[in-house]
Amino acid sequence: MDLDGNAHDMAETRASAVAARLADCEPFDPKADAARDAAKGDQDRAVSQLREWGLKSVETAGWLDNPAPPVRALLTANDAQGYPSAFMPAGVVALLVAPGGTGKTQALMQLAVAVSCGRPWLGTYSVANPGPVCLIVGEEGDEGLHRRIRGAVDAGSAWDLAAQVKVNLFTLSMRGRDACWTDEDGKERAPFTALLAGLKALVERWSLVILDPASRFLGPECEIDNAAATRWIELAERLTIELPGNPTVLVAHHTNKSALAGATDQGAARGSSALTDGARWQANLDRITEVEKHANGKPTGKRLFVPNEVILHVVKANDCPIFPDLHLRRDLKHGGFLVPIPNKPVPESAATTSVRDRAAGVPVANDDYDDL
Repeated sequence: MDLDGNAHDMAETRASAVAARLADCEPFDPKADAARDAAKGDQDRAVSQLREWGLKSVETAGWLDNPAPPVRALLTANDAQGYPSAFMPAGVVALLVAPGGTGKTQALMQLAVAVSCGRPWLGTYSVANPGPVCLIVGEEGDEGLHRRIRGAVDAGSAWDLAAQVKVNLFTLSMRGRDACWTDEDGKERAPFTALLAGLKALVERWSLVILDPASRFLGPECEIDNAAATRWIELAERLTIELPGNPTVLVAHHTNKSALAGATDQGAARGSSALTDGARWQANLDRITEVEKHANGKPTGKRLFVPNEVILHVVKANDCPIFPDLHLRRDLKHGGFLVPIPNKPVPESAATTSVRDRAAGVPVANDDYDDL
């Protein structure tokens, strides 16, 4: 047996195999290796950024292993079966849209008092998340705020809970001040930065932040540019995420003229549709009309706005059911305090009636939108 020959053959075989593997290898290139390392680093950083933003698998989150949490509610109402259900969710951006002079600010004042002390809002909606409220207004001064809040406590018979209102309700008038959150490029401005930082430091847990009206806080392009409006909504969302307690941020906004002449739906808000699209909940305060009559009782063929009566009409609710409309009366003896009208069918809103009447060629006698 030729052992030396066999060893020689085996060595040649191994050498051939090594040579073949070496032939398959790319030649050493320091620049190419550095580029590959850089690309791998970019990928790792991108994945890390996504994970920082919250990217995770359903398995990691455990969403199929644990029951889903209920919707957090700021306000609740009884559903058709009599069980309490979320009426206005907590921790979202919400809109209250109405023409000028319908009681929008009054409704917000009553809401601020209700949430601060736990008393039902409009005598109908229970407060599920009572606590600190920041009411930020752009048109009222401190004297007006004083009258409205004192009136809301008086008319709402909330003096037994006045101690909670005193410590939980914060007000800020931005009348005469620059309050715009964004600039022409949609970038965050100092008024928002200061507001976020200040509210973070002020209390341990917020339940509600109210902005009235939106026009005082919107950037210069927000009512005509969807991208700018979306950026503004993102800042409002930051308040719901970054403030302790994850409060609801409720923004009051005026209706557009076409909404007054047509159905007040999700498109009733003035300006960019991105405001409504970005909000998770929207309600409108609608006016009501009635048939005008001659002295002999016969109809004139026109309609008049019913004074001091409005309808609260929820038009968007992403996380909770849409409840029936609420018919409200402004109590002029108590500064326009809004009270529900019991045991009376909810009438059509003025805008809904207007759609039908205009289609039939029936004019509205005081079809006047100068209060926008």
